[in-house]
Amino acid sequence: DSFNCDGKDLIVHLGPAISKFSFEVGEEVKLQYLSKNENFESCFSCLNNKYYLDLYAAARLILKSCGISSISGGDRCTYTETDKYFSYRRDGTQSGRMAHLIWIETS
Repeated sequence: DSFNCDGKDLIVHLGPAISKFSFEVGEEVKLQYLSKNENFESCFSCLNNKYYLDLYAAARLILKSCGISSISGGDRCTYTETDKYFSYRRDGTQSGRMAHLIWIETS
């Protein structure tokens, strides 16, 4: 089934993810994002000739383009908050796993 909905009817909470200055990516990743949407340029920073991607900003950009305005979260870092979260980038294959949930309430 597909659901027709208005973005104004949706509430989104961004759960834990790697933060902007912990998520170093190569130029090829940046170019891939920009090939999809030039507005992603604002989601990248360059520091010491290295690119960093703000996943939260990228998610907000996509969500807002879908008409979703009720967006919360996006303030936790799985990489730096070692006592709270797993991080594959930090811990490699020995890291744990996390799950994210999405649900639809129907009336």
